[in-house]
Amino acid sequence: MRNALWLLVGFLCVYAATVWSEEKGESKLSPMGFPYQQQWTHEPSTVQFQFTGESQRKLLFLRIYDVAHYIDAGALAASADQILGQVLNRQLYIKYQHDISASRLRSVLYDGFELNSTPAEWEQIQMKVDKLIAKINRDANSGDEMIIRWLADDRVMFYLNGLLIAQTQHRVFGKVLWSIWLGPQSVVKRNELLASLQSGKSVGNGN
Repeated sequence: MRNALWLLVGFLCVYAATVWSEEKGESKLSPMGFPYQQQWTHEPSTVQFQFTGESQRKLLFLRIYDVAHYIDAGALAASADQILGQVLNRQLYIKYQHDISASRLRSVLYDGFELNSTPAEWEQIQMKVDKLIAKINRDANSGDEMIIRWLADDRVMFYLNGLLIAQTQHRVFGKVLWSIWLGPQSVVKRNELLASLQSGKSVGNGN
């Protein structure tokens, strides 16, 4: 009986703390289920990422994927141009909500690079884009997760369901890739990906 009472008290304490945390705006997950903060360790350094916003890629009424964007915790970048131009660690976190064939993924990604680059930039990165496209040899299935990181040293790393599947190191490649989501011709609503920066409010920690 005493053990049951303590279990009940413990449950009520946890529940009360959870409710208080949510009322204070301290939920650890965004409305789409992305973490507000992430820590990534890649020897010899550790990067603390802060969430800047989230959006959805849609085709007509079909929800293709959800995507969240992150930058260095405490970074002063407040616009797409600053994120594309400054020396930062950046991250895109994609959750697929619909199956996409490998051939479709290759086509869309290739078009995205070409559309968001100038002729001079395309000349610099085309071979790297071709190598990346060649590595896409499986479909993306609903439930798959892709994390893309463009680091301050200009390494670009692609992870599928936690496994590193491709990487390169080239500043223009990273900038053009990021422009697919943060450029003027973004495939999503880029203002949503930068919502917390534009509001001046740090989400997920009550500030």
